Amino acid sequence: MRFLDWLDDRLRRGEGRFSAEFWRPHVSFALSFECPGGGFRGRRGGADIYYTDFAVRLLSWLSPDDAVLRRIAAHAASLPAEPRNLTECFNRLNIQRLLLRRGVEADFGWEACRSYWEKAKAMCDGPYQPFLCWLCGQTLGFGIQDSKFKMKSLPEWSEGKGYERGLTSLVAAGLVMGGGNGWLSMEEMGRQTAWLRKMQAADGGVRAHPDVACGDLLSTFNGLTAAAYAGRMAEFDLPAMARFARCVLRGSGGFAGSADDPEADLEFTYYGLGTLALLAGDDKRLKAES
Repeated sequence: MRFLDWLDDRLRRGEGRFSAEFWRPHVSFALSFECPGGGFRGRRGGADIYYTDFAVRLLSWLSPDDAVLRRIAAHAASLPAEPRNLTECFNRLNIQRLLLRRGVEADFGWEACRSYWEKAKAMCDGPYQPFLCWLCGQTLGFGIQDSKFKMKSLPEWSEGKGYERGLTSLVAAGLVMGGGNGWLSMEEMGRQTAWLRKMQAADGGVRAHPDVACGDLLSTFNGLTAAAYAGRMAEFDLPAMARFARCVLRGSGGFAGSADDPEADLEFTYYGLGTLALLAGDDKRLKAES
């Protein structure tokens, strides 16, 4: 199973642990960011493909209304013919993947994205760009198995080095990509998960890197997702993580990025609900709404 399809299914597994009353305000919050023409905005400005992707992740998961998804499908007509960068390539492919899973026909430039991906996979460098290439390739129906990508996405990790310069999201990406391609042994996966566990802060969230004291929702969701994919969620303090996710809930709907972030947005709302759904779907002792 493709990683993103696996993640969708894991989130839906946790959805049933929540009441409809819990989800409804978050759906309303997401809809409040819709712009004329079917795109969605961030905290400021007009429609943005990056935030439209997060809106689709939320609404295709939680909203029974296909009308908003059809409006998003129509938004494709307003986009440039080709993606401008690898992130946009991924956003377009992921939106189309999610809409099709809901039975909504859409074309966000599939062939143009495929052409862009073919060029990008030969040039991308650093640990996170190959991860995005891998996700795009999986969505397009391809895999990336060659050693060049292994070297780029897992620098020094197989020797247990490199964590001192690590960022949580990059280590998590390496764990998912390395595990998904069979590049990591169980021992190596254990080392990476142990590093992620050490990044859990006193507030229950996961820190972005070793030099910060508090957790943030992006790092928490990414670290937890990678651990779940590796079958190692239990290594975290899961009740503390659930308390952290609930503490960044803002008002009646929406999540902020951290305890000192005053404003919620679509991206962090996906991470917040995703964190709670992963926790609720895995551990029956956790009270999702308490």
